[in-house]
Amino acid sequence: VTVHYTGKTVATGLTVQTTWDRAEGPLVFTLGQLKTATTGAEKILLAIDRNLRGKVAGDVVKFELAPAEAFGERNPEYVRVIPTDVMKANAPGIENVDLGTEIQLPDGRRAILREKREDGMVIDLNHRLAGESLEFELTLLDVGSAQQVVSAIVSHILLADEAKAEELKAELDKGVAFALLAQLHSTCSSKADGGMLGRVKPGMLVPELDTMVWDADVGVVRLF
Repeated sequence: VTVHYTGKTVATGLTVQTTWDRAEGPLVFTLGQLKTATTGAEKILLAIDRNLRGKVAGDVVKFELAPAEAFGERNPEYVRVIPTDVMKANAPGIENVDLGTEIQLPDGRRAILREKREDGMVIDLNHRLAGESLEFELTLLDVGSAQQVVSAIVSHILLADEAKAEELKAELDKGVAFALLAQLHSTCSSKADGGMLGRVKPGMLVPELDTMVWDADVGVVRLF
């Protein structure tokens, strides 16, 4: 897909990411290519991917991400005081660096210089956007040919309580057939077909289930 997007902080409206004015142009990627995310940038790409499922060229999509869904919450333990002589030895010229500047530490980590004190320099290892909720606006320019054929065959077992779901999940892990458990325990009419809902496309299911389906690998069973 080809998409332009702008990301802002919810609290202040500060633009933190945008493709509209960058030299390389809009973002181009394949839906579903990224399966897991560890960094904030990867989490944002996964969220963009998720929110574009089932959309067509010309659609404008807006969504928000809580800190945990982006660059994480701020961790006070990541704010540290380093003796000035140690900082000068490991980062020559640090005494001339402005507060708020991102610096690279000898071990490769990035930190923000927060304060210069008599007992040392205060550095912040939190990401600059840690603790911030972010809002994004996407403009889908092109879906390409790949998105037009995206579909999945989905089966489910509808149960009354989570404890029963955990019990059946354990049975599945032991190798019991999904269709058999659906026929025996599901409260949905799909039990007659072994829990099969059939072939679906993005946006056809309720939002929570839709998100789970398109974030999962083929053959994976998830509790919902």
